[in-house]
Amino acid sequence: EEQTGSRILSPADAANLPGAAQVLWTHSFAALSETGEEEDSARTSARWLIFRLLDQLRVCLRPWTEAERDWVWRLAEELVQADPRWIAQLARQASWDSAKEAKLVANFVEKAHSQQKLKGREALQVLGVLGRSADPAASSLGERRLGLLATHAAEAIGSNLGPAELACCLELLLDAAHELGAAGATGGRRAVVGTLLKASQGTSSAALRGEFFWALEARVMAAAAARRSDALIGGGPDAPAAEAWASVALQELLRDQPQEIELGLLRQQKWVRHLEQGENACCCVEPAWGETRGFPLAVWPATRMCLGMEGFPHDTDSKSAPIIVRCRFRDE
Repeated sequence: EEQTGSRILSPADAANLPGAAQVLWTHSFAALSETGEEEDSARTSARWLIFRLLDQLRVCLRPWTEAERDWVWRLAEELVQADPRWIAQLARQASWDSAKEAKLVANFVEKAHSQQKLKGREALQVLGVLGRSADPAASSLGERRLGLLATHAAEAIGSNLGPAELACCLELLLDAAHELGAAGATGGRRAVVGTLLKASQGTSSAALRGEFFWALEARVMAAAAARRSDALIGGGPDAPAAEAWASVALQELLRDQPQEIELGLLRQQKWVRHLEQGENACCCVEPAWGETRGFPLAVWPATRMCLGMEGFPHDTDSKSAPIIVRCRFRDE
């Protein structure tokens, strides 16, 4: 006897299993889901194996084979209707150069959004795919529709993911925003940035706010360095403007905060820049900082305020922590 899952098959039924699977392979998803009272063991086991294969194909990270692609895309509409989580995998596996597949995924996203079935984590995966495939997606769908798809995904992310989860995928979101804008889908980029700006408000968002501030600051500094070295792609007069979105987002982030939070972020920025430039005397507790000029640090708890550096930085042999900086602090 041979065992398949929880079913025991006789040698005769096991011999009929490949044939039954080949027949079911040609069926629609609705027909696959139907069970008959007089169904033999080989057919029932083949159905169970096919459903298990579908579960594996929904979450696998490898590209599908040609046979798998043809089969799944034929069932795609039914699969998404039965389980909207398929949208993320279909977006990953789609060939965005193909207008047919791109439009099919776009239809799935739009329908799921209208029915409020697009969940945060699936939307995050879809947005990441749209960012990585922004240029071919814009060619297949048009810049406006691509921007609308990104907007739908950003709205689902903002509605379903909290600040802590957003902080973990912050760079993915900003990379997607950058690529969408570069492909001409500026509405999508604006939606992603808007979601992060909204999530960065409030006392419970201190960790995301600090990470977001420094992620934007790093992009602003990188764009400025590229302009100074004349290394921007294209090198034309429009290139600096294309990179200005991070500067605008940074100022929006500061504008939307209470005055004391904005002041703390700006003090933190100035202190870090002095430290990077080796101006150690400007970073010490006395005479520059102290109790009256405390500020938060993105790597510290939100309730801990830095009062400046004590002593001077200490070099180490560690690759993960090449410099140790000792700071005075107070907990509020």
